[in-house]
Amino acid sequence: PEFETYLGSTHQQLGISCVDCHMPRITNDAGERFPSHHWTSPLKSVEASCLGCHGESEAELVAEVERLQGTVENKTVEVSRQLVTLIEAIADAKDTLPEAALEEVYQLHRSAQIRWDFVFVENSQGFHHYDKAMSYLNEAEAMINEAMGLLP
Repeated sequence: PEFETYLGSTHQQLGISCVDCHMPRITNDAGERFPSHHWTSPLKSVEASCLGCHGESEAELVAEVERLQGTVENKTVEVSRQLVTLIEAIADAKDTLPEAALEEVYQLHRSAQIRWDFVFVENSQGFHHYDKAMSYLNEAEAMINEAMGLLP
């Protein structure tokens, strides 16, 4: 999902590649500049990875990244709790619901779960494309609420 969330992101729209941020340019002993051969988080090398394009200070940039990631992480945890509640509610109601209603609830659960899974396994915690991550989590939450509304 890292590449899929990168698609349409601000960095992609600006023509910035994964290598530009995750393998910043370094200089060898001969004075030659080339991309590092070590793939890492840009937050481990903010000056080389980010500050060539961004105007804010390292502290300001890191704080903004952590704010975005914290928002996505909190929403991910919140939606995961809602998924657990839904799964428990389905287990309690599955013997009393008509088959068609149960199938609709199952489909909503699966659709919500896949959206949550996508955000959860993507390693940037929403940084690659914050709006997309939050959109998937909001969609998952809406599906959970719809499914809960169908349960007794």
